Amino acid sequence: MKNLFFIILIFLLFFGCTQTPLEIKAPIEFEEFSIIVLPDTQNYSKSHPEIFYSQTDWIIQNKEELNIKFIIHEGDLVNNANQEEQWIVANKAMNKLDGVVPYSVIRGNHDRHELYQKYFGKERFKDYDWYLAGDEFNKNNISKLEINDFNFLFISLDVCPDTNELNFIKENITGEQFDFAIVTTHGYLNENAERNVHVCNNTEYIWDFAKEIKNVRLMLSGHVHDESMRTDPNDFNQSVVQMLADHKTRENGGNGYLRILIFTDINTINVTTYSPTLNEFETDKDSEFLIELN
Repeated sequence: MKNLFFIILIFLLFFGCTQTPLEIKAPIEFEEFSIIVLPDTQNYSKSHPEIFYSQTDWIIQNKEELNIKFIIHEGDLVNNANQEEQWIVANKAMNKLDGVVPYSVIRGNHDRHELYQKYFGKERFKDYDWYLAGDEFNKNNISKLEINDFNFLFISLDVCPDTNELNFIKENITGEQFDFAIVTTHGYLNENAERNVHVCNNTEYIWDFAKEIKNVRLMLSGHVHDESMRTDPNDFNQSVVQMLADHKTRENGGNGYLRILIFTDINTINVTTYSPTLNEFETDKDSEFLIELN
């Protein structure tokens, strides 16, 4: 009887218990994509509209080749907030992107006027499925996109956001699942990569807000006429790269330089600085570099 038991057991093991092999899924291939950053455009809206138009025209022309997924404006859309003709220029430039590439805008210190709400208020964005939330005047807003099966969150803060504005963002991202977040505010870093800028003064409180949010990996700002960068760990021991870019004191109000962030994977970003107006890249170490996140 004992021998019969072992014979049956061996039979079952080799012939009767065959199972379908586990399906091994191939890793998802990461498709390289780009995010474009538009630093302060105030002087283009005031004196060189053709440069602003060339920036958004270039984005549309290169959308497929660079796989452009999102545009971030760093604030100061205009130079004189009470002069509607400047808002008309900014509106015409950004209108080119409507329905073509998702984008976010924020107020800079030069945009503080009711005309910001008229041209770039919540009504402009509320029907887009990528627009997650915005306050009454769209001074603070959140966008969300799925890119390569990763959820990207774009948090846009008013210039020198107060406690109520930061709480608005916190309330509207609570419960949201995201793999990578970018925080943009107009004034944050100075030319020495210190968190202290004129208009806002000490901006450490913005870092205190951002570092408590898991998966915030990039922070962007303009306002100060220079380029700088720093990296700090957040409360989850994730590296957070913080960048300043603003070219408005250069010839023709900045010569149209913009930032191209090319994601080669979720943790690797090639940063370049390019002018559609001049058709040239800026290649110094502050304008062209590689970001490798931990």
